[in-house]
Amino acid sequence: MNRLEYYTVLLLLLLLTPFNIIAQSPNTYPEVGKPCPDFNLKDVVNSQTKTLTLKDLKGQYFILDFWSRWCIACVASFPKMNHYQEQSNGKLKVILVGLDDPAIRPLFERVRKKYDLKLTCAFDVPIHKSFGVSSVPHLVWVDANGIVKAITASEPVNQENLDKFINDVPMNLPQKSNSRQAVADRLAYDSNKPILINGNGGIDTTFLYRSLLCKWTRKMPVIIQHQFLANRKTLNKVFVSGSPLSLLYKLAYNTDSISSFPSFDNKPNSYGHYWYYPILEMADTSLFCPRYEYEENLFTYSLIVNDKKTNRIEIQKQMQRDLFSYFGYQVRVETRKMPYWRLVKSKGFENLKTKGQQISTLGDGLSYVRYTNTPANMLINILEAHNQEGAPFIDETNLPWNIDISFNAVLSDFNDLKHALKEKGLDLVKGEKDTQVIIISDQKHPIRDVYNESSNVPAKQKNKDLEPTSLRALPFGSLEHKN
Repeated sequence: MNRLEYYTVLLLLLLLTPFNIIAQSPNTYPEVGKPCPDFNLKDVVNSQTKTLTLKDLKGQYFILDFWSRWCIACVASFPKMNHYQEQSNGKLKVILVGLDDPAIRPLFERVRKKYDLKLTCAFDVPIHKSFGVSSVPHLVWVDANGIVKAITASEPVNQENLDKFINDVPMNLPQKSNSRQAVADRLAYDSNKPILINGNGGIDTTFLYRSLLCKWTRKMPVIIQHQFLANRKTLNKVFVSGSPLSLLYKLAYNTDSISSFPSFDNKPNSYGHYWYYPILEMADTSLFCPRYEYEENLFTYSLIVNDKKTNRIEIQKQMQRDLFSYFGYQVRVETRKMPYWRLVKSKGFENLKTKGQQISTLGDGLSYVRYTNTPANMLINILEAHNQEGAPFIDETNLPWNIDISFNAVLSDFNDLKHALKEKGLDLVKGEKDTQVIIISDQKHPIRDVYNESSNVPAKQKNKDLEPTSLRALPFGSLEHKN
């Protein structure tokens, strides 16, 4: 889960939960195996009718795909969902249900035209509340008899599962929490207590240092940390939860103590100094492939040293020992030539020179940007926000003056963004530079099996199909985009 996805979940909870949890009766939310609650969508586009009800869909297999304009993953999935609908030969209908706000309609229209989408879309707040949508993407699968067959995030949406769905073949998909369940899960953890202590899962005793590594479950919070910052008030403890194994190693071996993200206000940062993910040099990378919906390959790690004088280096050494003690991987940090994107001047860049108006940064975060009287390196924030796990972006324009720039583009579409910048006198060019890289290689001793054999995912699929490109031995990330 990247930062934008995390903030999407948090913002939706803030928007929807206060009005929903208390007011709704326990039986209004969709439940798997029961008839879908009635609904009436009154603001429907890309459809022959302006309204759509449950009765209108009688005899039709359909999926209500809830989304918001903040959700990059949602927008990126539209072409895929459009393909699945077309492949079904009319048997499946996908209905996008956007959380309505003033900016969502222009965004959808732009994406619809760009990808020639045939998907029906409704813009509605009440159904997000009445269906208990706690975060997006949130998909409700309803069969031809109006029975809810699954409530999921986007991960289980693939051709195999959809074929089962429209052919009434039983499915065993992980169920996504509704807003009431999400709140209950969060209340099960007391943030004022260490994990697994006094109701959080165990009884504590006096300790010199306490270290805990366990498998993550939904009852635990999601707290991700990439590095130790020098401005932290306490350096004698670590707590990360719901973390992929690669980020645990990154936290243990990343020696930078300033922010690794580009700064909006030109504060010192180490963005681009370290490669985003460790590089894996091993035959089997399956343990490094997180699957949140299935609660697989995600970990919670807690370390407390009862010595206020403990420093970051000692904490990291202890964390390194803990990781080696259990997983046994060999780790080294070295400098390698790694890819990056150079933001450079191109034809017409002179037109970017600011006219000296008041400094401002405007945009909707997904399809529109307008910067006035700002340094060119401010664009790095936009580029990084939508390409967090690939090659970094470095400003090499060397412009001696601030710029005025505005453009429309689907910011999650790298090629669309690159084209928009080119029209304004800027370009993104591939390059290589010295970068600190964390290398993880095959373990020295056999690893213990942390999961039981009853997993729903076949071993062959775990080891091959689910391996994310950004974690492979040659992690070129966003350099895979076509020019």
